[in-house]
This record gives sequence, C-alpha cells and structure tokens, in this order.
Amino acid sequence: MLKFSSGGKVSLSNSNNQHLRVSVRCNDSGGSSRRSTLIGGLLMGVPTITAPLVAYADEPKYNVRYVPVKDLGSFQKSSQRATFQKRAETVLLKYVDASDASMCVHLALLDAGSYDIVTKTGGAAGAIILDPRSAVPSSLKSVIEKLKKAKDEIDNGDVDKAGSISWADLIYLAGKVTTQAGWRAVKAVRAPSIVDQLLNPWDVVLGRQDSDMLGPNKVPLEDATVQEVTAYFAALGAKPGNGSGLGPFSPKPPFWEKPAFLIWTAASRDPSAEEAKLEAYSQVYADIKKQYDRSRDTVSRTDYEVDFAQAYNKLTGLGARISKTAYLHPEAILATKL
Repeated sequence: MLKFSSGGKVSLSNSNNQHLRVSVRCNDSGGSSRRSTLIGGLLMGVPTITAPLVAYADEPKYNVRYVPVKDLGSFQKSSQRATFQKRAETVLLKYVDASDASMCVHLALLDAGSYDIVTKTGGAAGAIILDPRSAVPSSLKSVIEKLKKAKDEIDNGDVDKAGSISWADLIYLAGKVTTQAGWRAVKAVRAPSIVDQLLNPWDVVLGRQDSDMLGPNKVPLEDATVQEVTAYFAALGAKPGNGSGLGPFSPKPPFWEKPAFLIWTAASRDPSAEEAKLEAYSQVYADIKKQYDRSRDTVSRTDYEVDFAQAYNKLTGLGARISKTAYLHPEAILATKL
C-alpha cells in the first residue's frame, strides 16, 4: 500500500503489513505536469513493483537509501520515538490495567528510589528486576510476570529495528499507563461523552539505560510509619548540607510533603487508607489531601493529575542515564530522478 502525506513523504507497506517510510525527491525541470505524472506512476506502480512495466523513454528510476540515525532531523526523531512509545503502551495495556497501578508505581519507586545522591548510584535503571540481590516484595511478583510477557511482545514486534525496550523504561511506562487507565475510568463514569477531551498532559522521556546494580538507598517498607516515610522522601535526591526543610524560608527538598504524598499513596495497596494516615499525622499533609480531594471531585481532576505526573517523572528521572539515540533507527528515503 502506498500513502502520501505533505512534504513528499510516502509510506509503503507489503503483504506482510511491514511498513517502509520514505521520502520522494524529484529533480523536476518540466513543471507541475511532470510531478503529477510521477505521483500517478507511483500510485499505479508500487502495488505491482515486481511486475513488468511498460517501457517509456523517460521512465523514472527509483533509488532507496537510508538516512543514518546521526543525520535524522528533529521531526523524524520525535516521530520515531512517538511511534515506539505508542506501540509499547498498547502492548502493555494487554497485560496490565488500572487494577495493577499501585503495584506498578510501587515497582517504579523501589527502582528509582534506590538512588543515592552522594555516591551517584542507583536510580531508575531497571535494577529492581535485573539485580539478583534485589529483594522484591512477594506482592509484586505477579505484576513482574505480566511485565515480562509484555516486554517479550514489545521486543519481538520490533519491525522497525528500534531495539529492545529497557526495563527502566518499561517500568516507567507501566506506572504511567495503568495510572492513566484508572483516571480515565473515573472520568468515563462522570462524563462519558467527553472523556477523551478531559485527558491531562503527561510529558514522557524515554531512553533510560539499564543496570544490574541496585542503589544503596532503601525504600521504606509498606508498613512504615509516616515519620519514616516523610524522612525518606525529604532525603531522596536532596544534597546533604544544603539546609533543605530546616526552616519556613529554607528551600524545599525535591520530594517534600506534596510529592511524597502523591507518590507514596499511589504506591500503596490501599491508597485511601494511606492518605488517611498521612492526613492524621500533620496539618501539612491534611491541607495537601484537602487540596487534592477538591481537585479529584472535579470532572477534569487537573491539579491532582498534573502534579502526580510531574512528581512521578521527577522520581523516575533519579539517577537515570538517558540515551539520546534510544529507539531511533535509520529512515528510508525513496529518491527519483526524471
């Protein structure tokens, strides 16, 4: 199948539904009629590309070449990344759903939350899965098995040769898509006719590289006290000795009470019960819960969802080594000369 888009872009697909994105370049000195002839010829010729064609004196010749990754333009790179992300998220949602959200966020916390800012070790690198010394709670074993199946399908379906998805990115996306699935379900009940218009933005950065060495920082256990949880998050990603949180005018640490509230409750088996514990602990947490309850009572739920996405991105960026060429591949160019 041949499809045209603006800018001379052409998309080819064969009987196996494999796609080849190409660009058409014409050295056209004969005016618009010759360009029209070329387009018409492509439309008629591509489906039967292996069949004999009628010979014409000025029959165009086609050459396919590949633009290497280092020469791809910004639009081509963003398009390839978006295609990869969409495919990965689609596959993930075949194996995990909204009911797995707390487990997926908990897994992301265990992975990224191992980051130690002093030694610059640990962080979002998939080591919670890859490090044989990591102690994964038994409550997460079932969702890890689901993610393994999803990863196999994503990697085996890589027709573009973009490369295997890293465990770090897979864990990140699992937390994202399952959380969003839960949000969408709530909105579908309240406003089913406009649910797609109520989806809040969530910026995505992919390219995290894996490591088999988990960081030394220990995430609190599920039954940890609020005091332990608060102290852990206050130190997470905060440079020692910078005075964070020591007074009303001191700078806040990266994971002060608000992001701590968002991440810890979402990673808990019973988020509502955990929110109640935090609310009872201090007025700061009580005010935060009140703010987000107000947001979650609205149809769009904007404040809560946008703040959560930002806190989650900050968490899963800890210690992450981002490859700028991850999931990119050479792009085919179909050039013709008249």
